[in-house]
Amino acid sequence: DFGCVLNETSKKMRLLVTNVSKVVAYYNWSFMAPDDLAFQVIQEDANVEAEAKSSEGLIASHSANEIFDIVPIRGRLDPGEKEWIDFIFYGH
Repeated sequence: DFGCVLNETSKKMRLLVTNVSKVVAYYNWSFMAPDDLAFQVIQEDANVEAEAKSSEGLIASHSANEIFDIVPIRGRLDPGEKEWIDFIFYGH
């Protein structure tokens, strides 16, 4: 949870990841589009449908990489290796 983020500012949260296995671990972060999510909106009436369409327009006005950033986006961790991952949210 990034909490409140003012427009034209950003907030960074850090996560320390550790490869606790005995093999090399490769990772790659990606963003899922709303259509990819296992989420279904139940439209009960025309008002709900209209609200859903206006909400979709707000979300679609910025792509995921304009709202979030993950650094590094991909990498490799040897057994026992640790690395900090930065998750950044940009307020619009």
